[in-house]
Amino acid sequence: MAEYLFVYGTLLGEAPDPTVNRVVRQFCEDAGAATVAGRLYRLGWYPGLVPGRGDGSGRISGRLLRVRAPKQCWPVLDAYEGCDPEAPGRSEFVRRKLKVSPASGNADIDAWTYVYTGPLSRGEPIDRWPT
Repeated sequence: MAEYLFVYGTLLGEAPDPTVNRVVRQFCEDAGAATVAGRLYRLGWYPGLVPGRGDGSGRISGRLLRVRAPKQCWPVLDAYEGCDPEAPGRSEFVRRKLKVSPASGNADIDAWTYVYTGPLSRGEPIDRWPT
């Protein structure tokens, strides 16, 4: 079964880490525009996504990537995103599956997404990335 990753921030284009860019180009393929329920926060030079809770918090636009080689991707992307699957309580981001709506109109799918877990007071709410 295919795995998908919803990207909404620095992974949308060229990340500042060349290893991350190489891994994304080599092991992921673009599956089109998509949205997810939630809110974005500016956390300095990168954004953080806080999922919606059915409270009308809005939709975040991004891209859906099909992950062709999860074993090669996840360790690199998790490290880049500050996500430690073995210690989620100490991680700035956690990788979590969310319902994602493809812009193509196809049925929603479950896709991995890096979700911000830090204090919301650290960031400023924004409508889109880049701003």
